[in-house]
Amino acid sequence: MAKKKSAPRKKQTSKKKRPQAINPFTGEPMDAVDWGDVFELVEKNKTRALKNLFEDGMTFEEFQNTYWGRLEDNEYLHRAAEQGSLPMVKLLIEQGADPDELDEIYQTPLERAFLAKKKQVAKYLFERTQSETAKQLVEDTLYPSRKPGRKLPKIDPELKQAIEEKSLKTVRALIKKGVPVNAKFKTEYKSDSTPLELAVDLNALKIAEALLSAGANPNPILKEAHPLATALFRKSPKMMSLLLEHGADPNRPGDLKKTCLMDAVDREEMQFINLLLEAGTDLNLRDSQGRQAIHFRGFLKSHRYDSQKEKKKLLHSANVTMRLIEAGADLQAETESGSTKLMDLYCEPRWGDTHQRYLDFKAALVEAGGLDPSIDDLLRLVRQNQITQVRKLIKEGVNVNHRGDLLPFAGQVTPLAMAVICGHHKLAELLIKSGANPDAISTSFRFGVEDPNAEEPRPYNLMEEDPHYFGHGLTWVRPVGVAVWKNDPEMIQILAEANASLMLDAGQGGAPLVWAIDLAHLESVQALLNAGANPYKSKSSGADAVFYANLDHTHPKIKQLVNQAAKKLK
Repeated sequence: MAKKKSAPRKKQTSKKKRPQAINPFTGEPMDAVDWGDVFELVEKNKTRALKNLFEDGMTFEEFQNTYWGRLEDNEYLHRAAEQGSLPMVKLLIEQGADPDELDEIYQTPLERAFLAKKKQVAKYLFERTQSETAKQLVEDTLYPSRKPGRKLPKIDPELKQAIEEKSLKTVRALIKKGVPVNAKFKTEYKSDSTPLELAVDLNALKIAEALLSAGANPNPILKEAHPLATALFRKSPKMMSLLLEHGADPNRPGDLKKTCLMDAVDREEMQFINLLLEAGTDLNLRDSQGRQAIHFRGFLKSHRYDSQKEKKKLLHSANVTMRLIEAGADLQAETESGSTKLMDLYCEPRWGDTHQRYLDFKAALVEAGGLDPSIDDLLRLVRQNQITQVRKLIKEGVNVNHRGDLLPFAGQVTPLAMAVICGHHKLAELLIKSGANPDAISTSFRFGVEDPNAEEPRPYNLMEEDPHYFGHGLTWVRPVGVAVWKNDPEMIQILAEANASLMLDAGQGGAPLVWAIDLAHLESVQALLNAGANPYKSKSSGADAVFYANLDHTHPKIKQLVNQAAKKLK
């Protein structure tokens, strides 16, 4: 007798009292909710236990806040995907997890599942992921039936031999005979290849043309390379041109998601760059490190630079950059970490020769019209607090978000960062009203410009006392971070009113409130709390501001302010 099916169970919300968190320093109950170790539930694939917490009233935001090291580690969906736990992945997405969230190496949960060979989870995520780059990488493997030629026959040994011997006559005879031109096979150096890939690798142009005319796929899915990238590697512009004419995809990502254009820029191969740009390659694609084509540097990579002997190479680098700018690339485009091409070049080791290389490169761009020299004029005027002249430059159209040199060997900064460094409140307000980004990153090695008219910047006056935050580790900073370091509560208020983030790291070292606590800047702590900084969400290395405020060495008044603010939060 068949079992009688029970009615579907209705989702119930528990009426249990929400678990209250206890302040580990005072022992007093807090308004925050303690849901226990949700990190452990994800790691050990305890889907039912986590679902119970959501049914008991835990919100997704509370899940994120409780998840260990939230600001440094948002990989709960990535971990579930990598483990192949479809129920956990479904639960997290249903509750609000973003399937397009990137991990620290810029991979989506879909890619993590795919690389871990969790096919069922990968297929589920494929239908929910918006990233076309991620989907393109996995589609042919997950759904081979969507493209023709999925059951590729083995290569005819005679065809392989004819290609290796570069015998065009034999290749044409075999094609006429009907041998498959899209077969896959192993070579001595590659785990998989095709007749076309082999011909490209051997730079056999006429044979490649014959194969393409016979229907060879210019975009085969191979593990190690693809024909267009091989043409670049073999330095054959004619081969690349042939492949592009027959439909090779110029945006096809290769190893670490690098496109052919990125590799061509990195090699500074102008002929290939022109071919790819003419074929419509996308300048805005990013590799696994969040870099666009313009961020690659070729000759500009760190090495000793002799301006007398190597000026010609540097000018070629500038011409490559100018070609990208003319095609629509933005010199001020930021990587995922907030850096630009010039910032990266500026941040090379501080030998005199590398700084001269930066100056020569910048001068070449200015001369070619790729860089507006008025940005340095703007920084100088901001530094001197010349508000009328600043207003005039802004009216003339200078970009208030472009970075310029703070001072030689000091850093690349935005005009707003310069105003904050020098404590010019009215100028900061003017720049913000003119569109300055209050969260833009500046590179910083010495921000101690106490005298705005000093010829050289002063080093950090707190470097020896506090090397963790203000020593060699501080390579970038946001305007709020500078305002905290300067202990300028009025500037903090100006930036907060401009919607500057109080949760993003102020620089290398944590959120603004954590900086202010560690520096014992009472006025800055008060200003940040007044502006809405959340002590529980202001973090550094996974620990929140409440933790830092209750350390033994913390200023008693700061400890009191932070604990009072924490107690008021729900």
